Amino acid sequence: MNSIKDLSTELAPVNEAFPATTSLLQGALYLPVSSTTCERSFSRMNLIKTYCRNSTGDERLCDLTVLTVEQAFNIDLEEAVDIF
Repeated sequence: MNSIKDLSTELAPVNEAFPATTSLLQGALYLPVSSTTCERSFSRMNLIKTYCRNSTGDERLCDLTVLTVEQAFNIDLEEAVDIF
């Protein structure tokens, strides 16, 4: 066995005997995939907070983080000026 996936495949027949073990292995398989977006968001937020120092409020920090993480937004500048 070379990976967690191989171990999970080997333990599949004995799932009834070791349900907690197989559940733990499944969690280990999915954890890296599900936590990357969260980790990236916190990393960006820390960069913004360091750059702007501690004077940045929570609402502004949240807005700047969303703009930084989700760069694929198409922002209509005319609408933004009208709202501002």
